[in-house]
Amino acid sequence: LVNINDLELLLDGKEEIELLNRVREIAAESKVRVTSMTPIEEWGKMRRKYKKFSLNISFEGTYHLLGDFVSKVENSEKVMKIEMLEFIPKGTEEEFPLQCNLTLSIFSVP
Repeated sequence: LVNINDLELLLDGKEEIELLNRVREIAAESKVRVTSMTPIEEWGKMRRKYKKFSLNISFEGTYHLLGDFVSKVENSEKVMKIEMLEFIPKGTEEEFPLQCNLTLSIFSVP
């Protein structure tokens, strides 16, 4: 597992760094707590005439905060696709009672 702050050091392309920064911005705006971001093996792999960049992201928040995050991702200027989305209840006594795991991808033309 890669530390979120160290992840940018492993990325070599502008698109990857932009995706990472945009996800951080949306998380901060939505007030969710990101617990991990992990690049998927396909990171930057060519597919036909475009490149696909994907991250597995885990974060915590309330139902409404998580919904706000997902909504902002879907309405972002950068075309991002949520390919997998999973909500896991943690308990009602927690400050952030839900964990969310998702796979987020962007596509670019080289």
